[in-house]
Amino acid sequence: IMKRLLILIFLASCASPDSNVGLSNSNLDFNNNNYKISIISKGKQNNIGQFETATDSYLLMNLTGSHEFNLTNNNLGFVWSINNLLDTEYFDHLSRFKKMGIHEMGRNISFGLNYKF
Repeated sequence: IMKRLLILIFLASCASPDSNVGLSNSNLDFNNNNYKISIISKGKQNNIGQFETATDSYLLMNLTGSHEFNLTNNNLGFVWSINNLLDTEYFDHLSRFKKMGIHEMGRNISFGLNYKF
């Protein structure tokens, strides 16, 4: 698991700062468990139009996971996600709020249950 994670981080960090978008996903499945890591890197936006402002490059890392339980012949699923794991402060190039100094959402952690009957 750690080896895959390090490879994904390395590949995302090798993206040119002037490239537009880099996206890496990796799924890991173990019996009733599923884990996914995604790394998104976006390059600096210098080639801008008349009404645009430049934005810096950034790297985001997201983790998600789930576990399935068998409960009275039905499936109960526990799901979780951590978006923007590193709590990166960034402006999306198309954001209408960047001129006001409002960054995109920071770290977000969520949990949920799914019951299939």
